[in-house]
Amino acid sequence: MLQSEMKTWLTGEDLTSEEKLMNRNRKLIDMRNGSISHSAWRLLRFIVASNTSYLKQIDDEDELIQGIPKEYRQFRLVVGSPAKEHLLNENVKAAQARNANSVTYPTLFAWHGELTSFRFH
Repeated sequence: MLQSEMKTWLTGEDLTSEEKLMNRNRKLIDMRNGSISHSAWRLLRFIVASNTSYLKQIDDEDELIQGIPKEYRQFRLVVGSPAKEHLLNENVKAAQARNANSVTYPTLFAWHGELTSFRFH
């Protein structure tokens, strides 16, 4: 199933003018004449409903990764609820009020991935 097909279905771009006048609401589960299994729809609904991550455009100059041309927009993936993100930001501000070093280094950027080789000298 293509994303464009789902968008067309939900926005009603393929509705006749008569159907548009009736202000017909559509649900994804009714797409393709209901031929997609209910289990698949329940799984999709769970995944979408339980997902708390989102992309947020970086507007603060201090947060931008250096060396990337200015015409490119930068985003960060926020994982967790907006309430927890707000709480984190409030804690950063409180730490900055207590410690000057926190102003210089307000956040920690870390790689969450895999190292293929690692050596100590």
